[in-house]
Amino acid sequence: MGAFFSNIQVKAAGATARETLVNQVPEAMGLLGFEQTEEPSDRAIVLLWNENSDWLTIYDEYGESNKDAMDQLAGALSQITGTYSVSNFVYDSDLLYMRLYDNGTSQDTYVNDVEMFNEMMDGNRKRNGQAARWERLLPPEVSKKDLSRLWKEETVFAEDKLRDLGQLFGWTIKDCGTGYRYWQEDEHHTSSNVRTMYFKDNNPKVSWNLDWFESDAAELEMGVHQYYWECRSHEPDDYVFSVANIGPVARGLRVMVWGSAIDEGCFESVSIGLIDAGPFSEIDETTEVTLQYPGEEGQFKGYAAIYSDYEIPSSTPLGMDPRKLLDQINQLAAAHTYIRIQATPVKSGIFELHVSVKPIAEGTQGVTHRLRLFADVDVSPHLESIDSWFE
Repeated sequence: MGAFFSNIQVKAAGATARETLVNQVPEAMGLLGFEQTEEPSDRAIVLLWNENSDWLTIYDEYGESNKDAMDQLAGALSQITGTYSVSNFVYDSDLLYMRLYDNGTSQDTYVNDVEMFNEMMDGNRKRNGQAARWERLLPPEVSKKDLSRLWKEETVFAEDKLRDLGQLFGWTIKDCGTGYRYWQEDEHHTSSNVRTMYFKDNNPKVSWNLDWFESDAAELEMGVHQYYWECRSHEPDDYVFSVANIGPVARGLRVMVWGSAIDEGCFESVSIGLIDAGPFSEIDETTEVTLQYPGEEGQFKGYAAIYSDYEIPSSTPLGMDPRKLLDQINQLAAAHTYIRIQATPVKSGIFELHVSVKPIAEGTQGVTHRLRLFADVDVSPHLESIDSWFE
């Protein structure tokens, strides 16, 4: 699975304009029914800027999984400030969606892949967007021909297209090429100025009907993952993957790890942790356990971590309107639980590792993930045969 993120770019040339914009964010959020608070609440907004850019970047905790929320905030900011704003949304590294606002009015929407956009949104879009409407964002030293060249140029990853266009517009490249969650995980921020604001949602609450779910109990599916782990002996390494809960919210999660990487001594020990999970983030609850397959006599060594109070997030039903399909898919992406397996290989070779993730409650459905571990072994010659290992 590729990258999922969103951000907003707002024109704010000069220190005075930037400070004015920062002070106007609560007013824009007020238009959307949110009230600023001193402590973390329903929604966090992060503002970043560099002195050498005329644009300010905004990450929205809520907007990471809700394209409409990003568009609404971008429009409100443009309306309050009377300037340009752009909401950017990357879906699975395949689709790039950008909407341009001027004085609160939508001017144009750009998508990098028209065919994919139409399939997801059940639309009939004919073109990427109107490049002429975006020319007003270009700095004087950038040619309109450069924008025309990039407009329909294909890239492998949607985030690369966003960075290329952002560079033309004068945005801070690293800031515009990521979002709230990735920024939180990055220890090397490029922006020299950061401001975080918290807001309480004063909008009427909606009571969702959980009958929307096919299951009345938590049900996990594999999310972001790979089928191999390439590492070097005597060097600490980690493998990160995610699971998504397509059932209702559940409390309590158990993670278990076993396989030949442990049995044959490649790993002397394993550490398990959750990522971006509030008070449970990076807490090492790992213990060595003895495991046994049902109905078999043999026992084997493994590792387990139990998070009894962790609340497994759930995707939120948004209805079956095909125009909301993109938001439905990304709401599911935001409901992922990210898990990190850490270990230091002490033996070279090719091994297997099994990972089981299951809610603690009875009647719930978990997942088991198997991957190949390459310690001091180049994985490239083996890539073509990996699929057959997991048939």
